[in-house]
Order: sequence, then structure tokens, then C-alpha cells
Amino acid sequence: MANFLLPMLESHKLVSLLYHFQRDIARAQARDAHAAIADIYFAELMLGSLIDLANSQGHEISDLKSLYEFSQMARVPTHLSFGKHKGEAIADLATHSDGAGYLKWLLKQDTVDPYLAEACQQALESV
Repeated sequence: MANFLLPMLESHKLVSLLYHFQRDIARAQARDAHAAIADIYFAELMLGSLIDLANSQGHEISDLKSLYEFSQMARVPTHLSFGKHKGEAIADLATHSDGAGYLKWLLKQDTVDPYLAEACQQALESV
């Protein structure tokens, strides 16, 4: 969900999200990161923050079913997180020959993530 909602954030690790959303709490308590009880508390804070952000962007997350549906939709990336086009929107890449060629190359790779493949295919089909 963090990758989908905050694609340009440098890191989507729990402590990084904590610093992004709750800087005051992060400074005081991040030293306890990776202690089970602290990770549960941080995960709860971050899930609430991500739900609030999603709702503010027009998504409707109000129960477990809608949370699950949003999380499944959010698994399809909007930006590349690696390679020569790292940080670029997948939809934008499909609009020019170099980017479209890269997306087509990615689709031919045996190890491509199925959600990334779906994003590439959707982008290529939309142009």
C-alpha cells in the first residue's frame, strides 16, 4: 500500500514510514524497532496512516473487505523501483519507444513479478 500511495518515497520500510508519518514518535521510539511489541505498535500506526492517506485520495477503505480489495489493487505498481527507469511511472514509459521497449523486455523475463507484468501489460495496452 505504501508503494502505491507514496511511490516516490525513497524507502517503504516500517521505520521509514514511521518517520514520514509520525516523525515525533519515530525519534522517540524508533530505537525499539524490531522488538515485537514495538513493531506491532508501529505497524498499527502506519496502517492507520496509510488508510487515512488512501481515503484522502478518493479511495474508500471502511472495513476489512475494502482494505483487502485496496491492498490487492495496490500490489500492481505504478512506478518502477529498479533499473535504468527507476522512479518513472510505468504508464509514462509506455508512451515512448525506449520506455515501451523496456516494458516489453521486462515482460519477456522469466522472473518478472506477476503484478509488475500486469502493470506493464496494462500500460502498453492503453497507448
